[in-house]
Order: sequence, then C-alpha cells, then structure tokens
Amino acid sequence: MNPVLTALGLTLISVTVLIAVTAVRWWLSKSHWEHHPAGRDGHFKDAVLITATFAPMIIAALIFRIVILSNPHAPPSPFVLGGLGVAFVLRVALRRIPPFAPASQRLTDSRLAAQAAQKAAKQAIDKKAV
Repeated sequence: MNPVLTALGLTLISVTVLIAVTAVRWWLSKSHWEHHPAGRDGHFKDAVLITATFAPMIIAALIFRIVILSNPHAPPSPFVLGGLGVAFVLRVALRRIPPFAPASQRLTDSRLAAQAAQKAAKQAIDKKAV
C-alpha cells in the first residue's frame, strides 16, 4: 500500500473524530449558549477555534505516519520525534494567544454564568418551597 495514502486515511479518521467530539461538546453545552456574548453561533465559533489548536499536532502526526509507514524498519529520526514535541508546544502556545485565548475565556465565562444562573434558579425554588 502507498504510505502517503494510508497516512492520509488515518489522518482523515483523526480529523473526523475531532470534528465529532467538537460537535458533541458544543451540543452538550446548550445551556451555555444564552450566556455567551455572541449567542449560539458565537459559542460554536469559539468551540471551533479551540479545536483548531490541534492543527499542528495533526500535521505533525501526518508527517510521522508517512515517515514510519514508508520505512517501517528504520528507527524514527530525532527530527521527526522532535517535530512531534514542537507541535505539542506550539499547540500549548496557541491556546495562550489571540484569537484562541479570548475564545477560551468566553467559553469559560459562559459556562460559569450558566452555572450561576442554574444555582440561582435552584435557590429561588428552595425559597418558595420553605
């Protein structure tokens, strides 16, 4: 089999799983949508932005797969293994710069606001019951 096509197929599976996880994460956070400054669409865009920080890891994994599949008997080059490390560090760094950091903060703020609203509603029901 062609190693490039095999690596692309495996990467496509990885991207599909990442998209599915992002969609489920977004759908399960429906209670946060109304507390996001830009509403449902803004919450979705921020979730996609946070997921986009995985791009360096996916590209590095694709290159690693191609190298390993093209010559399975050779040990991986230090440059390839170092590239995986650099991709991980780049992903961590991306989470801390605009536009990714503000998106993460907006998602956190909307989650905390939803939790506070839920807590306030529960306390109001408890006061009525007493």
